[in-house]
Amino acid sequence: MKNIKIDELFKYTKAQFDKFKDHRGANKQYSIGDCVQSGLAVFSLKDSSLLSYNNQITERLENLKRIYKINNPPSDGQMREVLDEIVPIQIERVKREVIKKIQQKELLKEFEYFPGYLLLAVDGVHHFSSKSVNCVNCLERNHSDGTITYSHSMLASVITHPTKKIVIPLCEEPIVHQDGQTKNDCEINAAIRLFDKTRTRHMDLKFIRLEDALFANGPHIQKIQSTGDKYIICVKEGSGAGSVIKQYEHLLEITDAERLANKKAAAKAHKLYKWHGIEKPVADKPVVKVLELKEDKILKVYHYVNGLYLNEAHKEMKVNFVHYEERSITTNKILKRFDWITDISVTQENVEKIEKAGRARWKIENETFNTLKNQGYNFKHNFGHGEKNLCTNFALLMMLAFLIDQIQQLSNEVFQKVLAKKKWKKYIWEDVRSFFRTLPFESMDMIYKAILYGIKVEYLAIQENSD
Repeated sequence: MKNIKIDELFKYTKAQFDKFKDHRGANKQYSIGDCVQSGLAVFSLKDSSLLSYNNQITERLENLKRIYKINNPPSDGQMREVLDEIVPIQIERVKREVIKKIQQKELLKEFEYFPGYLLLAVDGVHHFSSKSVNCVNCLERNHSDGTITYSHSMLASVITHPTKKIVIPLCEEPIVHQDGQTKNDCEINAAIRLFDKTRTRHMDLKFIRLEDALFANGPHIQKIQSTGDKYIICVKEGSGAGSVIKQYEHLLEITDAERLANKKAAAKAHKLYKWHGIEKPVADKPVVKVLELKEDKILKVYHYVNGLYLNEAHKEMKVNFVHYEERSITTNKILKRFDWITDISVTQENVEKIEKAGRARWKIENETFNTLKNQGYNFKHNFGHGEKNLCTNFALLMMLAFLIDQIQQLSNEVFQKVLAKKKWKKYIWEDVRSFFRTLPFESMDMIYKAILYGIKVEYLAIQENSD
């Protein structure tokens, strides 16, 4: 197994943070690298708040130096002050280089789903809201009672795979007030920026983009195809591709006799054109094909049709459609239903694979956002808002800490054994914090081994305060 140890990554991030531009004066008590690495340590150790981190600095001091390479840990106030001034793109660049380390170890090959393509799920998440605290980057929502809600959101993209619980958070794009704009930012505009960011930073990767119905529109699809990427996008009635569902439902209503007549007419026109060049051949009309599979007490029903048009405004844009539903064999009740459009030609051999890929988009919610909210990262907690970039930078540092943890789950054999032993990550984080605060360790990997194998203390020395 190609292993990327967590301690190598901490050493790397600290070295990169030390290079950040620092606009403070010469008289600085805390280095910029120590401040940013401390922010990363908060999320790496899964502290519940900056106050919790701050109150334990004394007990953790030596391990902060050895493991996180933080020479002089700042107070929570100093950390906030420094992080507020840092331009978010600096943190994003460090994360990009960490992902390149995964590529160099060829670990992304494990996520290849269709030959040469990775599945990239895209979705938005809300991470700050207040009616009183705000900054220049806040989105504003005016209410009828005269109050204003200030908020920050983020659009994220993660590499995913239907058979893996591990995801690789690739890029994030803040949904915040944009300079020079009078209107609020939105998910569509953020998606344009995220798309360009993804393609310019990871030009050597090819993606099948998994997106929701918001992105089922002509300009967005054209942009995807212009880069050589592919897509599997959810559709629903009323969305930009709602007419695809209507076309599919109309095709279902065509009788077998009509379908046979259409087929014969097309064949006759082809023959006349081939022999005499009398007229253009009639194109074969799209046909709905069906595949049914039984699994336990569930009937899986696949309907697929190639060559529909996207919508009335883009009739020249051909898309392929997959309808999937699960029915109870005993009651015939529909339990689940999904509809997608794709530019992958759908066949009986790959329709099930496309369905599994389409449903893998939910891993950005389940394996990413829910993990951040419920597995110790304290995503719902407000670690600080600041006046400029603090709120966004904390979100980016949390995603970087999450990426480092995902790399351990993907490649570190010791961590994998610890996870198998403890079952839940939150129990691992509890043990990490306990060991980190009470005993000296040379590395985080050493702490993982202590959790896995246990430790033996020969004697305990208590140093009393001479005062």
